[in-house]
Amino acid sequence: METKPFSEYMKLVSPLKRITIFCIIVLIIGTGILTYRNHQKFLEGYVKVLYLDDREVAVFSSEDKEKIEHSIEQAKNNAKSDYDLDNITIAEELCVEKEHRMDADLDDISEIENYLESTITVMVKANAIYVDDKQVAFVQDDVTSDELLDKVGEQFISKDGQVEDIEVQEEITIEETRVHPDKIMDKESAINVLIEGSKYTENYEVNEGESLWSIASNEGKTVSELRKANPQLDEKTLRPGEKIRLQKSDSYVNVEATEKRQVKESISYDTEYRTDSSMWSGETRVVEPGKAGVRVVTYRVVKENGEEKTREVLNKEVIEEPKNRVVARGTSARPGAMSNDGRFLFPIDPSEGKITSRYGKRGRGFHQGLDYGASQGTPVRAAADGKVTHSGYRGGYGNLVIISHSNGYETYYAHNSSNHVSTGEYVNQGDVVALVGSTGNSTGPHLHFEIHRNGQHTDPLNYFNTSDL
Repeated sequence: METKPFSEYMKLVSPLKRITIFCIIVLIIGTGILTYRNHQKFLEGYVKVLYLDDREVAVFSSEDKEKIEHSIEQAKNNAKSDYDLDNITIAEELCVEKEHRMDADLDDISEIENYLESTITVMVKANAIYVDDKQVAFVQDDVTSDELLDKVGEQFISKDGQVEDIEVQEEITIEETRVHPDKIMDKESAINVLIEGSKYTENYEVNEGESLWSIASNEGKTVSELRKANPQLDEKTLRPGEKIRLQKSDSYVNVEATEKRQVKESISYDTEYRTDSSMWSGETRVVEPGKAGVRVVTYRVVKENGEEKTREVLNKEVIEEPKNRVVARGTSARPGAMSNDGRFLFPIDPSEGKITSRYGKRGRGFHQGLDYGASQGTPVRAAADGKVTHSGYRGGYGNLVIISHSNGYETYYAHNSSNHVSTGEYVNQGDVVALVGSTGNSTGPHLHFEIHRNGQHTDPLNYFNTSDL
C-alpha cells in the first residue's frame, strides 16, 4: 500500500486540530529543552570539597582537583628533598568529597595551594627507641635493640681489655612509628643520646678560695665549657656566693662492663747498705744503682659507665726480678772536725775553707751564727742525725736547710747555691744536704752555720776547737 506524505494527512485534519497538534509539538520540544537546561545546571552545581581532619578547608571545581593533588604531592617531594628521607607521608587526614552546592563560592586555587603548603605536616616512618618505656630517640635506619645494646656497651670497653660481660641495666625496645623529619637522627647520634642522656642546667655557688679551674676540675668540666655556659664571668672578680651555671646530663642507660686486663708493672727495688771504713763517716757511695723488676698482672675490672668500680687480681707473673741498689756508708771519723762532746760534725771539711765571721755583735747588729768561707759548690754536710724541718728559700738566709736533732738542738745551713734534701726527710750525720753558695743577703760564697738549743741561738764555736777549724 502506498504511504501518503504527512502534509496529505494534515489536509484531512481540521484547522483547529492542526493548531492543537502544533501546540503539543512545540510544548514537547520546549519541555525537553528546559529539562535539558535544568539538568545541565544541576550538573554544574557539583563541586569538590577538601576536608582536613574532618574539617572543611576549601571548595573548588572538579577541573582543579588535579592541581590540588599536585600541591599535596609537591609538599611531600619538598620534604623528601629537604630532609633526604624516604617514606614521606602527611600527618593530617586529607579527603576530597564531591558535593552538590548550587551557586557555591569557589576558593581561589592559589590560596588553597598556599594554605596546604603552610598547614599540612609531613611525617616519616621511623623506629622509636625506648628506654624503660621512655621515648628517647628516632632513627630511620633498620636497627634492633640487641644491636643498640652492643653499640652502647662498646663505648665503655678499653681497647686493651678482654670483654667478659656487658650488661645494660635498663630495657631498650624498638617500635615503629611516624614522626616529623626534624626528629630523625642517624644511628650514631642515637647511641650518643642514650649514653649522654638528657641535659639540664644547675646553679653552682662559688665557695671561698675557688677558681674556674678548681670548679671545672671538681665538676669534671673544662674551663672553656664553664666560660661558654657563663659568658658574663670574669675570673678576676669571681666572688664567694656568686652563682654560675653548670651544664649537666643524666645518662639514659647505665652500663656495667666486666673485662680482663693485663698490665705491665714495675717492681721496686730495695736499698742495701754496706759499711766502708775507707770513707769518712756520713759519706755514702752508690756501688750498684739498682734496677726495677717487671711483672705482668692480670686484673678483672668492673666498670660502671666507664668508671672503674672494682679491680681483682687474677694472676701475677714476674718477667724480671728487681736488683737491689747497693750503697756504701763510710765509718771512719773525721779528725779535728768533730765537736768536743762528739755530738756535731762541722758541716765543711776544714781543709776546704776558713772562718770569715764569728758569732756575736757585728756593727749595729748581732750575728747569730758562724760564717765559713769556701768555694762555690763545696759540699755542706749534716752536723748530726736528724729530720729536715725546712728546705727552701727564706729571705736573707737565701737557700736554707734546717735540721732538727735530739735534745732540743737545731742546725741552720744558709746561703746555699742549692739544697739537696727535702722537708720531712731524715738524714744521717755527714750526709750532703746542700752546696756552698751566695744566695740571699750574702757578699760571696760561704756557709752561714747556726746551732740552736731549745729555740735559742748559741755560738757554734762553743762546740768545736777553734784550732781544728
